[in-house]
Amino acid sequence: MILVDSSVWIDYFKGTVTAQTEILDGLLGQQPLAIGDLILTEVLQVVVQQVIPALGAACRNYGIDTWISIRSRSTSACE
Repeated sequence: MILVDSSVWIDYFKGTVTAQTEILDGLLGQQPLAIGDLILTEVLQVVVQQVIPALGAACRNYGIDTWISIRSRSTSACE
């Protein structure tokens, strides 16, 4: 089992290509991966604050209606 650091998960979900995210991509579904509670908290915070709003914006750019909205500290996703 491999413990993956929050920085690698964050880069992966942001779509940042690094040597580490490439390795993670190859391991997903192939190797058991571990994530600690603090790592999960850090990753989820970034996903809610940065990744989901960016996804919502991309959806809107392509004329795709989405059903989730995010407002400052809300845990919803995209408009």
